Amino acid sequence: MAVAMANERPPTKRPAEVASVDERAPKQRWYLHILVTSIGIVLTSSSVEPDYDDTILILVGEEEKRFTVHKDVICVKSKFFRVACSNRWQEGQKKVMRLPQIRSIQAFQKSMNWTYTMKLNPGLPSDVTTCYEYLIELYILGDILDDMKLRNRTLHLLNELLWKNTALLCPELCQLVWEHTPSTSPLRKWTVDAYVTLFGQNILKQHGSSYPADFVLQVAIKAMGLMKDEVTDKAGMYERMKTYMESEDKA
Repeated sequence: MAVAMANERPPTKRPAEVASVDERAPKQRWYLHILVTSIGIVLTSSSVEPDYDDTILILVGEEEKRFTVHKDVICVKSKFFRVACSNRWQEGQKKVMRLPQIRSIQAFQKSMNWTYTMKLNPGLPSDVTTCYEYLIELYILGDILDDMKLRNRTLHLLNELLWKNTALLCPELCQLVWEHTPSTSPLRKWTVDAYVTLFGQNILKQHGSSYPADFVLQVAIKAMGLMKDEVTDKAGMYERMKTYMESEDKA
């Protein structure tokens, strides 16, 4: 089920010099740009090891499950940790962070494996419904940690799972998605598209009251749009999935 994801960054371009009263300013800005770019390369390059002596303690969930991770590694992958580990915040100074809002300890552990290896596939549940729930929890975690690449990879695996099994999210999992994602979430859009493409509105006639009201509304709107403009088959949805992926150009 592994699918290659493009992780390369575009080559850094020299910023345009801005006129200044001080003739040395453009040159100084260019040196600063080179310095910042070099630091980024050091942190993201696999050939340069992070500082493994610099760690932080993360207490996850209400039970405060302990995870010790390397600060350099986790801050490169997550904007959330990059901000939280700053010395401007108490957590960054004490190097102890509490995340009681995280629901799934298993998902967080998987996300840490992603942080170090950029792989999610090994160890995914074999049961389809359980795997759906697991991946949804990972996507929600990607929202919390502000990890765009984790969200994109999880959404890709969800689409692969749907493609191979033609099994949709049960009402409980739809509730999970709608309760823990914003209205603009690509995961919501993907879920609506999956229901409309594979079952149309028929499934809602029998079980509509079990689903979130906004989900039912979005399914009806999507169904009308597909009947008018788009192809309503799995191949069409597989292609449309690309439109739900967030751009990683600036990640």
